[in-house]
Amino acid sequence: MDEKSESSILDRLNRAFGPLIGAMILDLVDLATFGPLGIGGFIIGTAVGWWILSVYDIPQRTRMILAVLAGIYCLAPFTEFIPVATLVTAIARFKQSSKRKNDSRRPSEKS
Repeated sequence: MDEKSESSILDRLNRAFGPLIGAMILDLVDLATFGPLGIGGFIIGTAVGWWILSVYDIPQRTRMILAVLAGIYCLAPFTEFIPVATLVTAIARFKQSSKRKNDSRRPSEKS
């Protein structure tokens, strides 16, 4: 394999699985902060959310809002055993791939 195709494969793998892995990490943090940690779950969830989002080219203000939402998710009761972040990310990626496929059709083929 040449360097260009290896880079292409890595880019495609990152695009496909990168967000899912980040969501799984957030769900694991949510599970780990189960119980009496309370505000600690918020702080840890926010820090992990910020770290995960730093991989992507997201404006700092948006990253801060999403990181706080990750903290709130880790603080919320009864989310520990339901992998909400992973499920939402998987559904969003699934819908996004469907949209890209429809957008790639020629205008004469669209219904």
